Amino acid sequence: MKNKQSNRFIRMAAGLLSVTLAAQFLMIPSLVGASASDHAAKNVQASTLAAGHTVNVVEDGRRTSPIQYTINLQLDEKQMKLSGTQSVLFRNETKDDLSELVFHTFADAYRSVDTQTSMFQARNKDIAKEYPDKKPEDFLGGIDVQRVMDKSNSSKLSFENKNQSLTVNLGKTLKPGEEVVVELDYTIDIPFGMQRMAHYKELISAVHFYPILAMYDEGKQEWNRLPYSKTLESDYFEASDYKVSLNVPSNYKISMPGQLQETSAGDGRKVITATADKTREFVFFASPDYKVKSKNVNGINIEMYYFGDSKEKENVAERYVEQAAKAIEFFGNKFGAYPYKDFRIMETYVEGVAIEYTRVIQMGQISDQQAVEADSVFIHEIAHQWFHAIIGNNSETEGFLDEGLTHFATSYFYEEQKDDMQGFNGMRMASGPLDKAIASNNEEAGGEAHPLYYERGRLAVYELYRKVGQTTFDRIMQEYYNRYALRNATITDWLQTIGDIAGADIQKHMRKALYEPNFDISDEYKLTPEEEQRLMGLMMKSAYDQIFAGHSNLPQEVFARMYHRAYNGEPVTIVLSDGVTKRAMKQQNQLAEQIQTLMQMGGAEAKIVTERSLVKKQLEKELSKSHIIAIGSSLRNPVIQALKPSIQKGAKAIQLDWNKAMQQKDTSGVYMVKHPYHKDRLLMHMYWTSEQVNANAWPTLMQTMMKTSNFSSDFYQWFQMNGQGKVTAEKFEVNPISKFFE
Repeated sequence: MKNKQSNRFIRMAAGLLSVTLAAQFLMIPSLVGASASDHAAKNVQASTLAAGHTVNVVEDGRRTSPIQYTINLQLDEKQMKLSGTQSVLFRNETKDDLSELVFHTFADAYRSVDTQTSMFQARNKDIAKEYPDKKPEDFLGGIDVQRVMDKSNSSKLSFENKNQSLTVNLGKTLKPGEEVVVELDYTIDIPFGMQRMAHYKELISAVHFYPILAMYDEGKQEWNRLPYSKTLESDYFEASDYKVSLNVPSNYKISMPGQLQETSAGDGRKVITATADKTREFVFFASPDYKVKSKNVNGINIEMYYFGDSKEKENVAERYVEQAAKAIEFFGNKFGAYPYKDFRIMETYVEGVAIEYTRVIQMGQISDQQAVEADSVFIHEIAHQWFHAIIGNNSETEGFLDEGLTHFATSYFYEEQKDDMQGFNGMRMASGPLDKAIASNNEEAGGEAHPLYYERGRLAVYELYRKVGQTTFDRIMQEYYNRYALRNATITDWLQTIGDIAGADIQKHMRKALYEPNFDISDEYKLTPEEEQRLMGLMMKSAYDQIFAGHSNLPQEVFARMYHRAYNGEPVTIVLSDGVTKRAMKQQNQLAEQIQTLMQMGGAEAKIVTERSLVKKQLEKELSKSHIIAIGSSLRNPVIQALKPSIQKGAKAIQLDWNKAMQQKDTSGVYMVKHPYHKDRLLMHMYWTSEQVNANAWPTLMQTMMKTSNFSSDFYQWFQMNGQGKVTAEKFEVNPISKFFE
């Protein structure tokens, strides 16, 4: 998973942007059933993108795993319920005698707001405002298990479903090597809203909806009964065989992992059946609104499920399919072949996060102007196919192993694409060391999971890459794949593979990097100050480019546009008021310096003009071609006085009563209008109506000005403050991502 605010994530520090995460957030953070003819391939074998590193997956009738699910469910789309039967074959491959089976019932995480994943709770509150007719209980759901039986003798089995854990008493001892088939009848209430299992706007997302066998720990001789994590992911499962049939309305398009077949069920309904062997978890998405773009690349059927009818959106979907093919080929060559014949990309309504599942990834909403090739979150989720789906691990105890390797793999992909910003250089701009070990478990990591697992984690992998060289690094990862593909691995397993390929000294170094706090890469691998400055400029420019590409209908007169234009090489001139008090001049200089600092972060420069005579001389030439930031009293700023009639007209266009604003006592604020002399330039005025800004209001003016000028806030055209620093009036366009930075 990539949390787009972490997901996934941009942060403000002292009024300035930390764009290391900004690019990842903005390049963020699909579901339809195809006909039987589209999925006619039988006895599927893995593609051979990486010779010698292939894992075979055989589907459609030849079951190979010790755990096999057969699920038959019917959707009641009016009541939003699923009901039906699930059979599970379990072969005891442990060394212990077992008298019970334990299933995770993560669907019960939605029985209470208190147990729902925290990242979706805020969004559900927003949705509740959009749908005032919805009751609190509409946002809740869960699974009701009615019956469990042993199919070998048709005997009913006792069970208890408690705290998202279903314990089934087998009524006998299952010895190593023996099999049992249990059958469960259940009904699932699908909650309304935003979460992994939910329905919203004609879309059903069904993730962790069914009882899935928990992992058994032979060392502790106990089953994993942990409920679903409220902050991270709980996706520690065995790769198993699935055959899932869904009875749905005929107009629904269904996406599931595996080979799909469709048959008519009469009365306006159909049954979609998926055969998905060696699959770690099963999900489905359903909507009558989906469109599909697909392409078969090297024997892999890649599909993009998306919303919308525009040609632009269709083009975006096609580019996502092409980008997915490129990434699958890259990771297949570097690590080991993608072992499945299908890969599906889902556009959904999640916000601030993208999520990986075996053979399927879930994205948020995608714009017609999506910068597909720069969408690093998309590549991150594809990389998870190797480090989660193919090679599994316990994400509760060793979150680094999937997130750190995946995040490095994402940078590795972009490095090979010659992308300076998202390749290894961009990775090396991560924040500083943490007083925690990268190998910390989720409880130990706490709120620092992202900087620890993702950022510090991928830097540790980069340290390995640099120490051993690309050829040896690739050998390590290919051997890791060979040993643990379609199994679960541990950090110890990865370190053992490193030692076997690169030697004991390298293994010892990496063990220290992962298990001791305050890891930082060696000085020889860090960026130089010059490289950092250049890369910061690229990141700032990219961040603003993408936010405005995704909001093409915004008015021209929004504060953030000034910085976007500057980062794209357009000139900016700061004009200070003259004949002011020393205190007012100090305030003007502080604002100018803060603006210059932010400009310089993006590789831009802003000239400062303070002399009235110079402004008059340059007004018809240099200043007519430059964006202007005027600071100070409208009565004492030469550019405001010279252009006053046109500025008043521009202010009216943004619904600002300019005369009234300038006459209010002890007031300050900022507004943006079009440049009177140039249709493609802008004029921003940071003003106050007294001799200087009230001391009580000054800090707030500085902070508010910087906050409203960057892409992580709403898109402001103007705001006014009183002498106490309270915003008394404002005009802005809502920025959907601003909620992630509150």
